[in-house]
Amino acid sequence: MHVYLVQHGEPVPKEQDIKRPLSEKGRSIVEKLANACAVYGLTAKNIYHSTRLRAKQTAEILGFQLDIPVTEKAGLEPLNPVRPFYEEIENSDGDIMIVGHLPFLERLVSLMITGEEDKKPLQFQQGGLVCLIKSEENLWSVTWTVFPSQPWIR
Repeated sequence: MHVYLVQHGEPVPKEQDIKRPLSEKGRSIVEKLANACAVYGLTAKNIYHSTRLRAKQTAEILGFQLDIPVTEKAGLEPLNPVRPFYEEIENSDGDIMIVGHLPFLERLVSLMITGEEDKKPLQFQQGGLVCLIKSEENLWSVTWTVFPSQPWIR
């Protein structure tokens, strides 16, 4: 099973728009991310996103490019507890993508890899993706990442 964790793209400043939609740069990076995911042959049954506009827009760009259904999901906000969603992942029967926020994604990946929420085994970037795979021994590990800081994604 694969789980793809995506931090939303760069939003406009709160002073410009309280809803914080994606900035032009953020939209461009997410489009490049979607193209990279297509090259990697990303497989997911669904893309789940939080209720925030920037996560929804990020998910919609990815869903359109990859032809994957997009669904808003409660419990993915920045400060939500991660354990309930982790248990949902553990009971899932297929590959999924989650578009969300920090610190939620950092705590979730920490729990998946280390068994504890506060270890921060990696740092996310806006518009970046981390792919985790579950082994036959029921252990999670990072298999690949796509981050805007990688020269070929810019």
